[in-house]
Amino acid sequence: MDDGNKGDDTAPDTEQAQRLKNAIDQVWESL
Repeated sequence: MDDGNKGDDTAPDTEQAQRLKNAIDQVWESL
């Protein structure tokens, strides 16, 4: 989510990485 805080781009990166990890976990769960 983009909260409009352009000065800190580590939080969005972390959130994106977490969503990616969750998506991968869901794929493995469905195998």
